[in-house]
Amino acid sequence: MLPHQGSVYCRSIRKNLMLEEDAKSYRLTPFIITFSDAGLTSIDMENFIEMGLRIIRFRMTKLTHNDKIMLLAKFREASKVYCSKYGVENWPIAISIDVPNACIKTGSLNEELGVEEITLEENSKINVTCNKKYWNKCSKDLIFMDDPFTFPSIIPGTEITIGSGKVIMFCVQIINTEMIKCKIAQGGLIGELEAFCVRGIRHIKPALSNYDLKMIDFAKDYKLDVIILNSVRYPITITRVRNLFKNHRLPHIISTICEQEGLDNIDEIIEISDGIILAREFLAYEIVNQYRMAGIQMQISGKCKQRGKPFFVSGNILEESLKKGIITDRDLYDITNTAMDNTGFILKELRDPSHLLIAMDILDSVCRSVESTKRDEDFWRILDELKMPVNAAEACCQACALVARQTQSKVVIVPTVSGKTARCLSHIAPDVTIFTITSNPVTARKLQLYRGILSIIYNVNKDQSFDEAMGDRVNFAVCYCITRNILNYKDTYVVLRRSTMYSAFADNLSVGTVNTKSHTVLQCSSTKLLATLP
Repeated sequence: MLPHQGSVYCRSIRKNLMLEEDAKSYRLTPFIITFSDAGLTSIDMENFIEMGLRIIRFRMTKLTHNDKIMLLAKFREASKVYCSKYGVENWPIAISIDVPNACIKTGSLNEELGVEEITLEENSKINVTCNKKYWNKCSKDLIFMDDPFTFPSIIPGTEITIGSGKVIMFCVQIINTEMIKCKIAQGGLIGELEAFCVRGIRHIKPALSNYDLKMIDFAKDYKLDVIILNSVRYPITITRVRNLFKNHRLPHIISTICEQEGLDNIDEIIEISDGIILAREFLAYEIVNQYRMAGIQMQISGKCKQRGKPFFVSGNILEESLKKGIITDRDLYDITNTAMDNTGFILKELRDPSHLLIAMDILDSVCRSVESTKRDEDFWRILDELKMPVNAAEACCQACALVARQTQSKVVIVPTVSGKTARCLSHIAPDVTIFTITSNPVTARKLQLYRGILSIIYNVNKDQSFDEAMGDRVNFAVCYCITRNILNYKDTYVVLRRSTMYSAFADNLSVGTVNTKSHTVLQCSSTKLLATLP
């Protein structure tokens, strides 16, 4: 168990991890926080926002429709509290929903047992069935698998894992077409609807069940920003989801790689997706050689970098440290190497919200420490990999990255409408802090997925000319950076913006320096500007 003095615990860890003066005062690496408990209060969510929450993943598999609505309402209530606290109208936190898709799960526990978890003992034998009449009869003698399509592929000797490593067993006998007998090699506690992984077989379960379509309709009705689609094996699945949003606002669709089929088609999946998640808690128990996981993570990370797509990892993020109450070397090495690779994190749901806050604080500390190191070779490698610009927009982005490096600018300020320029710049210069200024809250929320992009929401003043509006936006961004200690006196910054209101892309590049005037004037009174930075 973790100690009750969470803040003291976090400070002691941070002191051991790095020197505060060497770390950045802000974090470039994004991470997604998972909520699945309807019992969370708006106060809990306010604490998460205070800790720098940018992206929420709602996992609603175990929730009713009313619970889903209540959970969203609690989050929006917490957001309103912070909007009123800082005098702003919108808080740019992206909301995503987790769609199970073709993931295999166990069933519900037998109600007659009267327990929330059961213990499966090592060396004992247990039956596994795909017969739907047993979906709510799981016990220490019988486990239900909700995939009758893949079930016939299981043969004696096949390794089966339940609950992402909680229980490992091997098939020893085929009883009939709907039931097998297994011997438990590693016992443990399991609950309801646990992940069910089968190593080394081809998955046949169809994508997008009726339940998945209802989840997508929920995202459509409540205009969520991101859909996280699990168990993506073929790119056609992403195309089908996109087609469901005709005449509706299209959210970002992030594909989660859970099985070997997803790895086989990874290039096509990356190309059509808005981002990729490597689900280590599934894939490690699906592929034939589990020791390839580190190499697979690096390969997918490299492919996503080449295409400028966000990449996240999930599974075993600080889990051992949270159980022991002290950060372990293995967890520290894992998150450090992952952060150095410009990869984001996904924190799974935890029963105690305070434990999740501690995990966020540890990740924030490690990421800021890693990001303070300079890696010049990455910059030149990325430029060498890029093709010659095919249009002026790409040329301006590359020129901006070079100017930011030559002037050693800490910040690039980008007024944007769609966020396309900022995404391109994030791909070319991942170690530069990019401040996007937009009047569209949807754009600001979606940009939270990208490394190094920090969103500022701006209220348009219709009485201003184009040049006046652009000047006020840039001045406010500079003043905002000063108040957050991101920019200091005599620091340089780069501005990439449109030169005229008729320009189709950002074609004006300039370099500025924080002078005494901008250093003392910390707010712009000529227009209503609002900014929020977790």
